[in-house]
Amino acid sequence: MSTRSTLFSILLALAAAGFLSTSADAAKEKFVRDKPHVNVGVISSDLDMGGFIAMSGLGVEIEVVEVPGSPRKIPGRTTYSDITLKRGYTGATDVHDWATEGLRGEIQLRAFSVQLLTPSAEPVSEFHLVECFPTRWDLSTDDKGHAIETIVVKCGRVELAR
Repeated sequence: MSTRSTLFSILLALAAAGFLSTSADAAKEKFVRDKPHVNVGVISSDLDMGGFIAMSGLGVEIEVVEVPGSPRKIPGRTTYSDITLKRGYTGATDVHDWATEGLRGEIQLRAFSVQLLTPSAEPVSEFHLVECFPTRWDLSTDDKGHAIETIVVKCGRVELAR
C-alpha cells in the first residue's frame, strides 16, 4: 500500500471518529489525549464475534483516473482495504468455521458492525461492513504465550453508522 493511501486510510478513520482538525498532528494529539485506549467490539447477527484487542486496515482507496487528452483527473474505482481483527483465543469456533467454509466452496458473504469503544465500553464510532468474506484465519501465540486468533476479511462496502 502506498504512503498516500495509508495516510488517506488513517485520515478517513480519524475523520469518521470526529478527531480531524486543521492538522494531522493536532488530530493525533486529541485522539491520544481523549481516548487513550480504544477497544474493538464486533457485532454480528449469526457469528460469535465478541470483542477484539486489535483492528487494522479499515480504509478506503479511490483510484485516480486520468481523462484522455486532458490534464483533468477524476475519481475511479473504489476499493476497501483488508481488515484484520485480533483477539485472545476463546475456543469459539464460529469465526474459524466461517473462514474454512471456503475450503468446501461454501463461503457466505456476511455483514457485521465494528464499534470503537472506550475502556468503559462507550461507543466512539461504528462502521457497518457489508458483503464480507474471510481471506485468512490463523492462531498463533504472542511473546507471553497467549493464544491469539486472527481473521482477515475483505469487504464490498464500509459505511459509517450515523
